[in-house]
Amino acid sequence: MVAAALFIAPGARGGPFPAADPDGPVLRVQVVYPGDRAPASIEARRLAAGMGEPFVSSADAALIFRAARFWDPDRLQLTMRAGGRSVVATVNSRHVQSAGGNLLLALAPVHVDGDVWLPLEFLTAVLAPAAGDDVDWDPVLQTLTVGGRRADLLTLTLASSTDATTLTLGCAKALAWRLERTAPDTLALTLDDASAAPALLGAVAADGLVAGGLLAQQPGGVRIAVALGVRAGGWNVETADDGREIRLALQAREGGALEEPVPANMAPGAAAAAPSRDVRVVVVDPGHGGSDRGAIGDSGTPEKDLMLDLARDLRQQLRRLDFDVVLTRDDDRDLEPEQRAEAANRSDGDVFVSLHADSWFGAEASGVTTFAAVADDAPLPDLADGFTPWHLAQRRHAVASGELAALVQPRLVAASGSPDRGIVRLDARILQGVDMPAVMIEVGFLTDPGQESRLLDGDRRRELAAAIAAAVDAFRGAEDRDAARPASRREEPW
Repeated sequence: MVAAALFIAPGARGGPFPAADPDGPVLRVQVVYPGDRAPASIEARRLAAGMGEPFVSSADAALIFRAARFWDPDRLQLTMRAGGRSVVATVNSRHVQSAGGNLLLALAPVHVDGDVWLPLEFLTAVLAPAAGDDVDWDPVLQTLTVGGRRADLLTLTLASSTDATTLTLGCAKALAWRLERTAPDTLALTLDDASAAPALLGAVAADGLVAGGLLAQQPGGVRIAVALGVRAGGWNVETADDGREIRLALQAREGGALEEPVPANMAPGAAAAAPSRDVRVVVVDPGHGGSDRGAIGDSGTPEKDLMLDLARDLRQQLRRLDFDVVLTRDDDRDLEPEQRAEAANRSDGDVFVSLHADSWFGAEASGVTTFAAVADDAPLPDLADGFTPWHLAQRRHAVASGELAALVQPRLVAASGSPDRGIVRLDARILQGVDMPAVMIEVGFLTDPGQESRLLDGDRRRELAAAIAAAVDAFRGAEDRDAARPASRREEPW
């Protein structure tokens, strides 16, 4: 697409910026996306006196480009992270900082009505390139067209011999990748800040030592979940063609099937007593929502609905224990991981619990898993004058998150009677930006009829909620239970 047209007055780049006009005219801007993403109508304002360029709120800009926001009121600085890249704008300054260098805008961002309003140039010349999007601005129709990212992952092929299977990814450029074992029989290969060709999205066919899989486009990149066949043993990843080819090679094991999941061997209460913590606000995140239905079992009830029911049950149980509770969503709506994290952080939450259900290619998979962030002792990098990057916000809570997971997992296993799939350290995007101890719980497999029926049954579902609430209570510490509580509850942020 062509570059966006900008409204720049003569001399604007060389002289002082125009005074902000908080009462400037309001206009409606239509935002159009390719594919299935629904168009949106947002409010824009002409906030620079005597200038025609529209300004867009940082909240709307974050939604358009699926970016995370961090506001430093002392420095009047806004950091936005899109497509794995961070940019920093300062109120009343035309200078924008980014990894690619500094940029001088024609007009400066302004702070109006509790938000930072960004000139259109910031969206077209800064945020869109960071996100890897093409944009086109039509000033006559007042329409902003946001194009899709150019595909980075172009091909996926499988080749098998008697004792080996190789999954090969063909990429347009060298990509950063990471491989995790997310379950005893599942590998996840993530390509950071990458976009997949639409034809590749969806199921990965079974072949040799690969029992199947799923390739999905996520806000942080591309994720390929690979189900390991019963004969799969070791594996390794190598690259070729200057990093443009990524090969996941599986080798057969001698003697047969994968081992059963290793249980945590912890009964409720077996963990060491948690220290006393000032835990008052629990943020409960019902997974999926809106157009993202999540997993679906034989009943046809989508994961998004079951997790909302479970979240409401958990809220009730937590309130009985005198916690304040915030739900990231209390209805059926689309929420990106960044929005969920921002909702949690804005609510001054002390604990974050994200609720999900699992699925598999058949009914044989079953069990409960609790995920916590990967512990990393490396120092946090300095970015944007004291800002912590969004994707590293959880890292400083990794130890506490692991302690919370160790309390949740055995209680949930006991309450559900399900197999213990253990505690998994995972760099999950839903946890990355959460600035508090956080866990993600897979409460069962919707593709297991028994586990699905438990979630559909209100009484049995409430038993699961009670187990999670008891774990959070143990994390707080029993002596805090009767501590003085705030007089009023916080409002839901979304």
